[in-house]
Amino acid sequence: MVSFSWSLFFSILILRLGVIQIIKGEAYAAQAEKTDVTPVSYSVPCGKIYDTNH
Repeated sequence: MVSFSWSLFFSILILRLGVIQIIKGEAYAAQAEKTDVTPVSYSVPCGKIYDTNH
C-alpha cells in the first residue's frame, strides 16, 4: 500500500511538472521576458569608518 502511494505521488508530480513545462512553458517564458530590469545608480553618502584598534 505504501509503495502504491509513493508511486501515485511521483506520477502526479511528474505529470504536473510536464504540464507546467510542456503545455504552459511558452506562457511562462513570455511572462519572464516581460520582466524588465532597469539599472539605477544613486549616489549614496558614505558613513564614517571607525577603527576598532585606536
